[in-house]
Amino acid sequence: MSMQLLFFREKGCDLTVMATAPVVGEYSVHFENAGYKVVHNPYPARRNYLSRLLYWASFTSFIKKEKFDVIHIHTSAIMWEIAFCSWLAGIRSVFTFHSVFTSHFYSYPLHLIQRWTAKKYLAVSSKVSVIQCMNMSWKNTITTR
Repeated sequence: MSMQLLFFREKGCDLTVMATAPVVGEYSVHFENAGYKVVHNPYPARRNYLSRLLYWASFTSFIKKEKFDVIHIHTSAIMWEIAFCSWLAGIRSVFTFHSVFTSHFYSYPLHLIQRWTAKKYLAVSSKVSVIQCMNMSWKNTITTR
């Protein structure tokens, strides 16, 4: 079991990882072996607007039903949409922007606007310290990938 999982388990937390790619991915086995619950819920194609609206409704319902305390978003492609669903459900969300995946010059303004609006209007945090985690009573956490 990973150190992070042990840390959160000691605090009474359950951790879930959601794969949003078309296939569950090769790391799902590693997450399961480490003690995480793995859920596969593929995100629809960008141009399929009706499917995306239905996905948002379904995801919002799922996170409410599962009573997640925080949503940790790892994928910038759907960060705003997942943050919006979290906001609708009344659940806090955190976004990790991985600097190893740099924005292209043509997409940088979009990413900047997405991060700014998510922080300002959807209460998404891009900074969470270990001290905050130790003091928060998160019982059920989901990470989207």
